[in-house]
Amino acid sequence: MVNLLASLLFLLICSRITERIAVNRHSQLMRQVEQAYEAGSGSRPERVVVLSHTHADMEAIDKLLGGSAVPACAVVFFAPSWLLQARRKKWSGHLILDGQADEALCMLKRQEGAYFSDAAGDWRFTKEIAVFLSESRLNVKGEANLASSELI
Repeated sequence: MVNLLASLLFLLICSRITERIAVNRHSQLMRQVEQAYEAGSGSRPERVVVLSHTHADMEAIDKLLGGSAVPACAVVFFAPSWLLQARRKKWSGHLILDGQADEALCMLKRQEGAYFSDAAGDWRFTKEIAVFLSESRLNVKGEANLASSELI
């Protein structure tokens, strides 16, 4: 019985350590995106979209980012260089970062979605990019009230 409890405690501790490592890695990546954005615009981004050109909702997302109604955001885009250049022109109101240009940014590819800053300044995440951009378009401050978002 003692061995079982010790094993369970060990697994719980390992789980917490793994979770903390993932959160720290994610925080480092978001700081890197923030630094790139600040270098281009002089401010901290309130919205970061991590997107691959193969995303299921790419057509809707492309239309939303190409319009002028979505507030400026940083877009970490994973695509061939010719498509990246074309989208930089089309999405001119946003900072487009080449997700494949930096090894650290490549780690974000597995976490496609929209990251946004809440009222407390904490980052939240949702996989529903098109819904998020639509809500940002309707909300002048770019805040989103997505029930499916999670604190990161």
